[in-house]
Amino acid sequence: LTELAIPESKSDHSQQYPFPTPPFKRYFHKKMITPIDSEEFPHGYFYIKSKKNGMVLDVEEASVRPNARVIVWPQKFRDNSNQLWSYDEGFLVNKNSGLGMLQSDRQIVQSKRKFTAEAQNQLWHYCEEGFFYPLEHSNLVLDIRGDSDKPGATILLYQRKDADNKNQLWTIEPYGVSGETFSFSGQEGYSYSFSKSSYDI
Repeated sequence: LTELAIPESKSDHSQQYPFPTPPFKRYFHKKMITPIDSEEFPHGYFYIKSKKNGMVLDVEEASVRPNARVIVWPQKFRDNSNQLWSYDEGFLVNKNSGLGMLQSDRQIVQSKRKFTAEAQNQLWHYCEEGFFYPLEHSNLVLDIRGDSDKPGATILLYQRKDADNKNQLWTIEPYGVSGETFSFSGQEGYSYSFSKSSYDI
């Protein structure tokens, strides 16, 4: 990918790395510095884990139906396909249902993917601070409702907070073979390499 030279911003936010935009339409985001190449994003499946409580994004009751809610739930290492996600040109796709994650009236649900310019509420960006936000609302981020630590708490879009914001911060944890998970720093005997500039470690 070609780097874009962007004039220095006066914002205090650290640089952000949006997902590559889909081929059907190229969008420009004012805070974009360098797009994440899909080859740098975890191949295969991964968990999206809360920095606040270690729970992960989960499709409620393992539903495969559109409009099922996305919630947080304790991480599972078996029968966990409803907690695993993959990246596909800006879409976050659930392994269990094959549906994408979508914001609907600020609530996060799963939905059939729209491969048109109307898909902006299904396309997600991730910045190194740990925020996820949709293309059409860069000031709104994934948020655990009510700052809850309760399993089953719903995920909403909420105004980005500059402090006391751990319920809005997430890490991406690759899912390994045989149900094992690996941190970005790697483990002895494994040679996984992920860009520190793109992920929170």
